[in-house]
Amino acid sequence: MFINKNERRLEHCPFVYKGSYFTHRFCRLVSGLCRHMSIQSVSRHLKLRWETTKNIDKAYLHQTLPALEPEKLSGLKYIGVDEVARAKGHDYMRCETGVE
Repeated sequence: MFINKNERRLEHCPFVYKGSYFTHRFCRLVSGLCRHMSIQSVSRHLKLRWETTKNIDKAYLHQTLPALEPEKLSGLKYIGVDEVARAKGHDYMRCETGVE
């Protein structure tokens, strides 16, 4: 079967996320590294744009983490803070969240 000069064909690849240029294994690597390194460090290490690294991690987490069930959060008393931003006068550590 020949392909004409201007013909374009798409091939289904089960190891690549739909609409993505990255394999499942690569996305798992990026997301795994993001658990232990900053997004900036991961993007430098893999020579990717920061936004690409963030988008890969976000998409992978959406596909692999279980859906949030709000009814299970009814007895929430505390919320953890992963990062603190104090630039330009922001102080998120003063936020109090919880149900008593």
